Amino acid sequence: MPAYAVGILYDVKPHPDLVVYLEKIDATLEPFGGRFIVHGAEPEVREGDFNARFVVILFADLDKVRAWYDSEAYQAILSLRPAHSNSVIFFVDGIVGPHAATDVLKAGFTMRRSGRKSWQAAGSISLVGPRPNPPLFSPRCVHYWRAALPPALLELRRTSRQPEN
Repeated sequence: MPAYAVGILYDVKPHPDLVVYLEKIDATLEPFGGRFIVHGAEPEVREGDFNARFVVILFADLDKVRAWYDSEAYQAILSLRPAHSNSVIFFVDGIVGPHAATDVLKAGFTMRRSGRKSWQAAGSISLVGPRPNPPLFSPRCVHYWRAALPPALLELRRTSRQPEN
């Protein structure tokens, strides 16, 4: 099943380290069959507030995504990116063959109201209150999105820029 490494980058600060990262990343993808399908695109936002750039890298499966991310070659350049940007990086399975929105219901993913201000998804996962108001990928919102998706579907890794002294 195809899988994707997805990066949402915001607060990117131009720096020579980012140039080095960009010059070296393609060589880290090659042994794992990874290829960019979206790189640095600014989305056309239709709902909500969003000020970030997207990167989507296609791999043959989640094992290849994990192997690339954990590889010695990628780990050697990884610190060059988060030092100059904030980002959310996650891995997600793709879809094989035809798919309808209701297929997730057949797989057991349900949403039901469990109280005045909370929704319950897939058994014990609880989403409390309305959708969060802070920036889409603040720690609070990342927690919301992690809770909203089945754990087997999404592996989320968050990196953020270290505070400057």
